[in-house]
Amino acid sequence: MIRQKNHIAVLAGLWAVVHTLLFWHYGIRIFEDSATYKQAADFLASHGYLADPDQVFYNVPIFCIALFGLLTADPSALFVGFQCVVSAFAALALYRAAATLFGDALAGLLAAGLYIIWWDMIHWNTTVMTESLAGSIICFLLYSLVHYQARGKDKVVVALWVVASVLTRPTGLIVAVSVLLFFIARTEKRIVVTDIRFVLLCVVVLVVLLTGAQYLFTRWDFTDQYRRGNIITYADIVEGTSLHYPLMRLDEPLQMPDTDAPGLLRIVLFVVGNPWYFFKAMILKIAFLLSGMRPYYTILHNVYALMWNGMIYLFFIKGCRMVVRKDIVIVVISVAVLNSLLVGISSVDWDNRFFVPMVPGLVLIAGGGMAAWVRRVVTKNGFRNTN
Repeated sequence: MIRQKNHIAVLAGLWAVVHTLLFWHYGIRIFEDSATYKQAADFLASHGYLADPDQVFYNVPIFCIALFGLLTADPSALFVGFQCVVSAFAALALYRAAATLFGDALAGLLAAGLYIIWWDMIHWNTTVMTESLAGSIICFLLYSLVHYQARGKDKVVVALWVVASVLTRPTGLIVAVSVLLFFIARTEKRIVVTDIRFVLLCVVVLVVLLTGAQYLFTRWDFTDQYRRGNIITYADIVEGTSLHYPLMRLDEPLQMPDTDAPGLLRIVLFVVGNPWYFFKAMILKIAFLLSGMRPYYTILHNVYALMWNGMIYLFFIKGCRMVVRKDIVIVVISVAVLNSLLVGISSVDWDNRFFVPMVPGLVLIAGGGMAAWVRRVVTKNGFRNTN
């Protein structure tokens, strides 16, 4: 217990140092999307409902901005401060989740520490956007899943975190599907594939996937990016300028689907009409996503991103081999796979914000793998179990 308190004190100090550096370097950042959320929050405060039905997927941050807008004309500072505090508690949730999952407080310390110092991800705390809250909510959800005991209150808590995730960013639909897979994994020992309950669960997962995909692809036409040949979102608008770099676009003749076709069908028709192009573009997008590199980053930044992400993946693989709770591994891997596929069939953003949904799960498992490595390399006798 004393060691756990010391770990929490270390994490609190680390959080304070990192965020001091973040605000010193970035300050409070307002992006183009930030103004959209502010306008939506103003409309919500004035009318009591959202101006655009699509904004339901950003309901949580919009509501928070609207609430802080009741206190001040410019709620940006309050919102950023709020999400920083939430992020601190999210790191603590990761600490306790990893400590419980691996039966070792050191795993918790390293998992939370990785989360706090992952610069390309944690810097979203200083921005009026949705990524910070989305990542924090996934941390809380993972804590609930690790401590899940099938009690009534456990089910309610998990359901609430899933709903909060869906209402914070559209990628919450990926989280919802992954949680359904979590419950399937927990029941697979008690039912067989011919059991009607198993079949129903699989049907539910399929329906959620198809419904979510149809809604997303109808509201956000990804084939528009295909038509432009973009690997990086809207890369075509900077072609011919100093911002343009090779591999940001693939300029090839394409067979485009009928614009009147439903959203999901448009994707299918595009793939059928341009299979080789689609495959090349998807591989390139996923490579950018998983490596963290971009053509326009400095060499130093790209080296850092590749080495850091590579380290996380190595410790994640080691952690997966160690962890007993395979249902948790299934959740983490399914979020990573579904998120990567979603980016692969859409486009990569200019920064690494589309990687955020994967971060909590990766560091949760990587913390256990790193703890095992630390014992073997740093000490002769190993650390004692601190729980």
